[in-house]
Amino acid sequence: MRAIRLIQKPQNGQITFTVPDEMRDEAIIIEFRPIHDDDRVSLVETAQQLFDCLPDPNPDFDWNALNVYEQ
Repeated sequence: MRAIRLIQKPQNGQITFTVPDEMRDEAIIIEFRPIHDDDRVSLVETAQQLFDCLPDPNPDFDWNALNVYEQ
């Protein structure tokens, strides 16, 4: 089961949610933070930006041409 993102405004200081059946017996992480913190870039998004900057691999690359020796 992938993560479910729940954005909910508390009512009288309380948040109530129903756990989906497939997650009923799973450990669940609940993280509270104000919505204004939501503009931060997540680790996954940061990694994707990094990989997007890398050049595409060359399918004609000759791995035997590397100057690397097994020890």
